[in-house]
Amino acid sequence: MVLAWLAAATIPGHGAPRATGLDHQLRGTPEPPPPYRSEPAFSGRAINQLVAFAFEPGTNDLIYTDQEPGTKGSRLRRLGDRVAADAVTLLEEAEETLYSLAFHPRYRENGQFFLSLFGPASAERDQRRMQVRRYRMLRDGSGKIENPAGELIIEWQTWGHTGGAMAFDEAGFFYVTTGDGTGDSDTKLAGQDLSHLLAKVLRLDVDRPSPDRRPYSVPADNPFQGEPGVRPETFAYGLRNPWRMSWDPVLKRLWVGNNGQDRLEQVYLIKPGANYGWSVYEGSGLFYAARPLGPHPVSPPTLEHGHEEARSLTGGLVYSGRALPDLTGAYIYGDYSTGKIWAARHDGKKVTWRAEIADTTLAIADFGTDPVTGDLLVAHHGNDKNGGGLHRLVPNPPDPAARPFPRRLSETGLFSDTAAHLVREPCLPYEVAVPQWADGAESERFLALPKSEPRIGFTPQRGWNFPDGAVAFQTLTREGRRLETRVMVKQAGEWGAYSYAWNEAQTDATLVPAAGATIDTGNGMPWKIPGRADCLQCHSRAANFTLGLQTAQMNRQIGLGAGEMRNQLDHWRELGWFATAADSKPEASSMREAADHYERLVDPFDESVANIDLRARSYLHGRCSHCHVEAGGGNSTMDLRISVTDPMLSRVIDHEPVHGNLDLTGSGIRLVAPGDPSRSVLFNRISTAGRGRMPPVGSEVPDPQGVALLTRWILGLQAP
Repeated sequence: MVLAWLAAATIPGHGAPRATGLDHQLRGTPEPPPPYRSEPAFSGRAINQLVAFAFEPGTNDLIYTDQEPGTKGSRLRRLGDRVAADAVTLLEEAEETLYSLAFHPRYRENGQFFLSLFGPASAERDQRRMQVRRYRMLRDGSGKIENPAGELIIEWQTWGHTGGAMAFDEAGFFYVTTGDGTGDSDTKLAGQDLSHLLAKVLRLDVDRPSPDRRPYSVPADNPFQGEPGVRPETFAYGLRNPWRMSWDPVLKRLWVGNNGQDRLEQVYLIKPGANYGWSVYEGSGLFYAARPLGPHPVSPPTLEHGHEEARSLTGGLVYSGRALPDLTGAYIYGDYSTGKIWAARHDGKKVTWRAEIADTTLAIADFGTDPVTGDLLVAHHGNDKNGGGLHRLVPNPPDPAARPFPRRLSETGLFSDTAAHLVREPCLPYEVAVPQWADGAESERFLALPKSEPRIGFTPQRGWNFPDGAVAFQTLTREGRRLETRVMVKQAGEWGAYSYAWNEAQTDATLVPAAGATIDTGNGMPWKIPGRADCLQCHSRAANFTLGLQTAQMNRQIGLGAGEMRNQLDHWRELGWFATAADSKPEASSMREAADHYERLVDPFDESVANIDLRARSYLHGRCSHCHVEAGGGNSTMDLRISVTDPMLSRVIDHEPVHGNLDLTGSGIRLVAPGDPSRSVLFNRISTAGRGRMPPVGSEVPDPQGVALLTRWILGLQAP
């Protein structure tokens, strides 16, 4: 096929320059900078793999847990002098990771503190457990631990989603979180089961042993005390992996951050006896609708974030320091993966204010307040080479030297002639085997790499790896009119999505607001531009954020002009666009074989390809597999990658739906029912324009060619 974009841009051919980068103007964001930024605290002292920290009551010494590189366990350490060169190791565990630290409310008197530990690291996963142990610091001023082995308080078996957060309330009762105990989607069905300790907030009295010699008793006012078949320690349930918990001294309640699975991260202001829904629900969204629900109604999250901005939420605290008075009384929390930090206020009944207050590069593992300076501190789970250790939030005044984010496409530096749609020469046009359906629009695609690192990290599967400053962009045209140019730019390790809407004169395009926009095309078919967050629903972590820039999609023939055809991957490799070992990249980042050695998709609509199964699976890979893989954000057990050829592994053909049947009626409803599209949920999701459509964003009407292809494919299928 002669590519339409060859008239406007030429793929580098014989005599073309090898891989070069581009200086563009896509830096920062269109929005004003957040009000706070992070900077190193404690004189910039590095701490490798900092996990948890707190300040010792009475001394204000920093007590923290860390993980030394190359070891399986972790340590408890003390830093008394804020500029001291060395910390003192109080406790070392060779096989367990110390997750959380909590001091008893009367620590100054009794020296009691608590640690949660996960391991042993060398054990088989079904032999691992989380333990909560009590320790005693000697009261003689020596700073030594009286019982280094600790006293076991409570434990549960888990190999993932471990919980382990701890907190005391003002009455001295002790709270502990547990996860669902698995590394997947609640495979133990623990979330709604009240008969065990998993997936819960527990409430204990650790000052009063029980008559049966347990080192704790159950408070008499626990919400399920005395109910048959319910663990009486249960305070709330239905949590996947509650990571960090703190007591709110104003509202007299617990704040818990909860890691989501596929789409949503949550924060809960815990109510006694509440059911938070996992794994029938993931936050506010249905997850496994057919699983049994517990006996109590599901309570919604207090705060919630989609995976376009948060992917591993870390619970925080109610700030009471003096360094940042505007945040006093606000709940502060963040995200391990994106480094974003938010603040929220709650009046006891509802959230009255919430905002993103910082966008950092930190792997956020914990929060705290410095009792000496009043600083709001953030634990960065990094190493001594990337600033691992404690950071603090400080005001972030506008930078007068900062360049404004381009409001017009002509200001981005991507085009030499915007009106003629001529990209600058270092921008590399490309084509994919299975483009996304966009309501009949045609797309011209380009890639620009930064001058500082003009190389691509090649991977056989998933999206490729790109350096900061990389830009992937495409212009969508329908009936001869340019409608929109979509731009993805990578900064500080994160991809951001922006759209520019073309003017009627077709001379330039203007940046669209974050919420998206609608263009009146004058023909009764308005063009909807998705919001920035909507784009990142499909540009998922499972796909490594770029959908077309992956091996299977790019492994195809392209025209180089004058009738010359060449494999796109081989051509890019020859021109030096892929990283090699000489670029100080891992060997896995280089394209080490010719294109024929890697997976590829076929054109789903090429009738000369006789294998309709291959065509249908290529279609599903290109249009759907960015979400529909394990932990892909599609809330499904399907795996639609072209490499998964075994029907039992793909879990599609003749498999029952686990997230609802799209209101299809009758018996034998399947994801794909062999021989019957009308009983196939997958087919109906792709062929519908309403609720439950697939993909959920990016188009307003079904793809007629795709619907026709899948109809023929399903009609020809035989039950496995």
